[in-house]
Amino acid sequence: MTSVHESRRRTDPTRYKLGLSMQGMAAWHLMFGLLSLALLLVVVTVALISDSDGDGLGLTIIAGTVLIAGCLLATLILGGLSWAMLGRGFLHPPWSVILVPGLVGTLTSVVASFIGWPTSEVVGGFVAYRMVAHRLARRTSVE
Repeated sequence: MTSVHESRRRTDPTRYKLGLSMQGMAAWHLMFGLLSLALLLVVVTVALISDSDGDGLGLTIIAGTVLIAGCLLATLILGGLSWAMLGRGFLHPPWSVILVPGLVGTLTSVVASFIGWPTSEVVGGFVAYRMVAHRLARRTSVE
């Protein structure tokens, strides 16, 4: 870990773990948002080439736009809060610590989306936080 991460981890470990879990979730929200954008562009292009029904295409565009906007909004919120918590350490994250917990937290928030948007993100964030805490504890015990 860099000295920035080491000093953050020592001074406020809970805030550090929470910042890392939100950073991992923000990265995956961004990746899924970009994947949704690419998929929407492919669907619209194929529909325009094949001259399909305009109503179905319009609804697909609206649904895709809402999905992409939600992903990007969640990325901005999670990334901004993570940046505020981690400071300079945000720019050089420990990828081996945040990638898997971020993915699991993001997928948990998608599955829990029947609860409602803010609550599902909190549930996913809790899962990611617990996984980051476990990974950091395991990483510290190995060192």
